[in-house]
Amino acid sequence: MSCLDEHVVLIASRQHGAFHRRQLTQGRATDRALHRRVVAGQWERAAPRVYVLRGAPDTWHRRLWIGLLEAGHETLASRRSAAALVSIPGFRPGPVDILKGEAHEERMRSCELHVSSWIPPHHRTTVDGFPTTSVARTLFDLAALGTPARRRRGLPYLHPDRAERAVDDALVRDLTTLDELAEVVATLGRQGRPGTRRMREILEDRGAGHIVTESVLEDLFLGVVASAGLPLPARQRTLGGDDLVGRVDFLYEAERVVIECDGRRHHFGKIDAERDRWRDLELTAAGWLVVRVTWWQLVHQPERFTDHLRRLLERRSSVKPTN
Repeated sequence: MSCLDEHVVLIASRQHGAFHRRQLTQGRATDRALHRRVVAGQWERAAPRVYVLRGAPDTWHRRLWIGLLEAGHETLASRRSAAALVSIPGFRPGPVDILKGEAHEERMRSCELHVSSWIPPHHRTTVDGFPTTSVARTLFDLAALGTPARRRRGLPYLHPDRAERAVDDALVRDLTTLDELAEVVATLGRQGRPGTRRMREILEDRGAGHIVTESVLEDLFLGVVASAGLPLPARQRTLGGDDLVGRVDFLYEAERVVIECDGRRHHFGKIDAERDRWRDLELTAAGWLVVRVTWWQLVHQPERFTDHLRRLLERRSSVKPTN
C-alpha cells in the first residue's frame, strides 16, 4: 500500500469512509493519482472533490460526512441531523442538514445547507466525531423550520408543535437548560428571523418563576452586547474611594455608565428593592448613570435594549466631564 493510500485510509476511517481532496496533503495526491484510483474502482466520487472508499457501507453517517465535506470549512451537522445525533425523540437518521458560517452561492448535491452569520464557539460541539451545533442552538434552528413560507415553498418543514416537544424532551433528558436556550434566543433572536417568536413563546411558558444565576445572566448580557456589535464593558469592578459603593456587574468607564443585571423576573422583595434604590442613588451621586437589565429584557427584547444602550453610550461619550 502506498503512502497516499495509507494516508487516505487513516483519514477515511475517522469519517465513515469519506474524505475530501483538500485533506490529502501527501505529495503524491495529484489529480492523476486520484483519477487512476477512481478508474480502478478503489475510490468513488460522492460529490465534487469528495470521495468514498470502495466497500465503505452506505450509511446515514457516511452521507452526513459527505455533506459536511462538500459544504467546506467550518461546517456543522445541524437541525434534524444534530437532533438525531443526540437522540432527541422523534428525530431519526435520514436528513442531512448542514450549517455553514458564511455565505454560499452553490447548491449542494449531498445535503440541505443553511448559513448563519453568527456561530459563537459555544454553539459548536462534537457528537460521535461529528462537528455539530450545540443542543440549544439545534433547538432554535429546528424552530426556524416551522414557518408557513417554508411549507408553501416545499422546503424542509417541521411543525411548531414538534419543535416545542423537542425542547421539552431535551430539557427532561438534561441535554440542555433554560439558561442555555435563553442565551441562544437572546443572541440570535431578531425581529423577522425565523424561529425567534416561537422560541420566545416556549421560553415564556417554561420560564415562569425562573431565576438565573448571576454568572449565567452576566454571560447572557455579554452575548447580547457582542452580537449587537457594541463594545464590551469591564466586568465586576469595585467603585468608590473614600465613599465605597461596592462591586458592580459591568461598567463603561469612559462613559460613566454602570450596568446591573437582575435575574429575578419580578422584584417582590421589599428589602432587596430598597437596597437597590439606595445603591443606585449612591452611584448616581458619584457621577455614574445606572442601567438595570433583566433576563426578560435580554431574552425577549434584546434589540430594543441594545439600541437604547448604543444611543446612551454615544450620548455619554460626547459629553465632556466637568471638574
